[in-house]
Amino acid sequence: MNFSIIVDDGVVVVDGSTAFDVSMAGIPDEVFAVQWQGDKGWVEYRKDWQTGVRPSNEEIDTFSPYEAQISQAKEIIEQSQAAQYALENPKFFYSTVEPLGSSIRVNEAGWPQPPDSTPVPPPEQPSGNTSLYWDGDNFIWSPFPIDVDLDSAKAFVKQVTDKKAYQILFPSDWMAARQAETGTPVPSNWAAWRQEIRDEVQIKTINIESADTLEELHDYALSSEYLAWPTPPSN
Repeated sequence: MNFSIIVDDGVVVVDGSTAFDVSMAGIPDEVFAVQWQGDKGWVEYRKDWQTGVRPSNEEIDTFSPYEAQISQAKEIIEQSQAAQYALENPKFFYSTVEPLGSSIRVNEAGWPQPPDSTPVPPPEQPSGNTSLYWDGDNFIWSPFPIDVDLDSAKAFVKQVTDKKAYQILFPSDWMAARQAETGTPVPSNWAAWRQEIRDEVQIKTINIESADTLEELHDYALSSEYLAWPTPPSN
């Protein structure tokens, strides 16, 4: 081990790593610095304030009088290195309350896990209209709330279906509004497609109502059959 103790600065350098604000209690006032290399070292003294003469360095074969400073310096260095490691390698936790699933970055070494969080990240969102839920142990992507009965789940999915149909039809609603105001008819291909969307809502509603379990409803709401909608005219 190699170390340097600079008394006035409260600094100890151990094997190339520096500790600041080390207590120098117990070191005689006349000591300016202590150096140690491998198995031997020396003490550097201050100038004598009366004569202005600096005593010669004193060779030493043990650093036991300075073990308190070395021990404290090692602890400070270890804490500093841990903090630096935490800064460079942060831990991530994930909120189990709103905003659900959001990441919480922890950069401080030794920090406990934040409240209302888990170290397990949410799974990748599947295709379809799903929301993230926390069941107390796991994150779950679901097309309806996970804490409702079958009838409530069906009502939720039907509401989502109606909203999706509205979003699909809205860009062409101006055609229907123009027809009502000016008598200009909706082009036949667009009128037919708009009716297909309304018919599709009815089909999806029937299928939603036919689900006998939450599992069946879940599978249908994520199926390609449910997610598919008629394609609008190209002109």
